[in-house]
Amino acid sequence: MLVEISAFLGWITLHRRCGRGIQLPGVHSLLSPRRRQQLLLGFAVAALALPAAVAWPGWLLSVAAGLALAVAHAQLALAQRHIAREVEAFAASHPPASIPTRESPHEP
Repeated sequence: MLVEISAFLGWITLHRRCGRGIQLPGVHSLLSPRRRQQLLLGFAVAALALPAAVAWPGWLLSVAAGLALAVAHAQLALAQRHIAREVEAFAASHPPASIPTRESPHEP
């Protein structure tokens, strides 16, 4: 869910920077389906390994579960950084939107 929210926030950032008239990449195109599947797999392995380490205590299973969780979180951090880079690259290749200023209603 965090990855989906990060992609959506990236899209909102692009929308604010680029403004109207520019075709923005879709929210789902900021992160590939392959990377999403890798994240899901990483957290699924950690979700299975952690209860197994509690059910069968031992240093080997505990270390494996901890490593699985650390790898899953590292994958998540890399995915979020990838989204940020995609947003930065798209914004750099398109000029910023010129936002017209509103006149104050009290000025003539």
